[in-house]
Amino acid sequence: MVAAVDDVLTDSLAACVRDWFEQDFVHLFLSVPTVSVPDSVKPIPKNWVDDVELGMDEGFAGEEADILGEGPTISWSFDEGRTRLRDSLARLGLREETIANRELHTMSRHELSSEKRRVKQELKRYDTEFRRQFKRLPGHNEKEPMRPLYVYYRRLKTMLTHAEQTARRNTGGQRRRSNEGAGSDDEGPTTGLTLAPRDPVPA
Repeated sequence: MVAAVDDVLTDSLAACVRDWFEQDFVHLFLSVPTVSVPDSVKPIPKNWVDDVELGMDEGFAGEEADILGEGPTISWSFDEGRTRLRDSLARLGLREETIANRELHTMSRHELSSEKRRVKQELKRYDTEFRRQFKRLPGHNEKEPMRPLYVYYRRLKTMLTHAEQTARRNTGGQRRRSNEGAGSDDEGPTTGLTLAPRDPVPA
């Protein structure tokens, strides 16, 4: 049934198209009268035929740059990110090859807190400068060049949390021992005067 419908449609279309090429084909559009007006009487407006030159500042600069492979800069390159990492490490007085193995357990709580604050400032500097240039915060991939500093920051944060918890436990233990010692003092027998029975008052 489907094949029969296709055949009927094909034959009908072929007959219609064939009629267009017959010499006796008649259509209303072919009999529409036309009037030719000389250019001296009614010239064609020039702005219909003149070439329009578009400036590069009319919205097409980005498209042409994409075609030429020179699109607008929308992010820092990985090399630029690495350069900023090295600058941050230099300001912190650190070296990338030793930062992962730095012995943080030898640092006091005050030193850990101070170092953590310094590193956080450098990470924020990266975000601030990126936002100033591109009007947005960097994404996860755009922060990848700073990974060594992020890892170092997490280590500092973990060590500082551990040090603070240890200090609280030690302080709590000392307080408990102090309280237990104060409550266990044995009081000796009370010494004082022993009063004899009072003599009866004479009548």
